[in-house]
Amino acid sequence: MVAKLCEYNWGCRSFLFPFKPDGEHYKWYGRCNLGVCTINIVDIALTSKGDKEVFWKLFDERMENLVKPACLLRYDKLKGVKAKVAPLLWQYGVFARLNADDDITKALDKMGYSISIGYNGIYEVTKIMTGKSHTTKEGFEFAEQVVKFLNDKADKWKAETGKGFSVYQTPQEESTDWFCNKLKKKFGIVKDVTDKGYITNSYHIDVREPIDIFSKFTIEGKLQKYSKGGNVAYAETGDLTNNIEALYEVIKHMYNTNIHAEINNEGSCKCFKCGYEGKMDYDTNTLEFECPVCKNRDLKSMSIVLRVCGYLSSKGKFIAGRFKDIINRVKHLE
Repeated sequence: MVAKLCEYNWGCRSFLFPFKPDGEHYKWYGRCNLGVCTINIVDIALTSKGDKEVFWKLFDERMENLVKPACLLRYDKLKGVKAKVAPLLWQYGVFARLNADDDITKALDKMGYSISIGYNGIYEVTKIMTGKSHTTKEGFEFAEQVVKFLNDKADKWKAETGKGFSVYQTPQEESTDWFCNKLKKKFGIVKDVTDKGYITNSYHIDVREPIDIFSKFTIEGKLQKYSKGGNVAYAETGDLTNNIEALYEVIKHMYNTNIHAEINNEGSCKCFKCGYEGKMDYDTNTLEFECPVCKNRDLKSMSIVLRVCGYLSSKGKFIAGRFKDIINRVKHLE
C-alpha cells in the first residue's frame, strides 16, 4: 500500500548554521532532515471521483494510517545506530561531535531535526475536484485548503509525538513519472492529469499554463508558506542579459511576496559537431535532444544543461516524465 500511494525516499539533508558549542562533549552545526515520504494526493482525488466528502475522508485516513507511521519509522530506524558508522558526520562535526559508541539519536534529539511530509499534484487535484486550475479564485481556495490540511497534520503530530514533523515540497526527481504511470495504470487516461506524462510538483502551477511571472509568484507564494520544511518556486524566462531592469523588478516582487524562487533561462546547450549554442530541438516520440543546425542527436557530442527540478543538470537524458515536464514549460517572462 505504501509503495502504491507514497514515495518513500531514505535520505538525509543538513541545514548548516555557524558553529555553536553546547557545553557538552558534542558540538553541533545545524539540524538534520531525516528524509521525505510523499503522499500521492492525486490518487486520493481520482479515487474520490470528485466527491469532496469522500476526498477529505480518504485524505485523513491515508495521512494517519500511511504517512504518519512511515515518517515515524524513519526516526525509529535510527535508534541504536552508533556514531562510528559515519564518523565524519557524527564524530567530527558535520552534524555532531559524539563518542564512537554514542547513539546518534542523542544528537538528533538535542539539535533538532525534521521528518518531512512530501506531497504532489496540487494542480491535478484541484482540476479533478473543482474542474479549474488553482490560478482561479475557486481553484485557489481549494488548493489552499489542501496544503493547509497537510500543515495542520504536521503541527498535530508534532504536538502528539514530540517529533519534528514538517511539510516539504517534494523535489520529484523521479516520482513525477512514477506516480503518473501508476495513476494511468489504475485510472486510465484522464485529461490534464495522466495524459501529460508527468504530475506537477507540489503547489506549483502547471508548467503548460500561460501566466506572467509576477502573477505566478503571487499565487505560489500564498501556498508556499505552508511547506515549512522546505520549498522553492520556479519561473522560466528568455535571455535577460539585456533586460536587467525586468530582472530587478522580479527580484523585488519575490521579496514583497516573501517567496523562495529560482529564475531560469533556457539553459546552456552546445553541439560540439557544428558549434551551435542555444536551445536544442527535441523529438517527442524518442525523447531525444537534437541540434537544430546539424541534426546531431549524439549526447556524447553535445552539452545539455537544463534546470531539472531545482538544480541544473548536464546529463542530457531524463526519465520520460521529467523530459515531458521540461519540454512543456512555457515562458513566464521574455
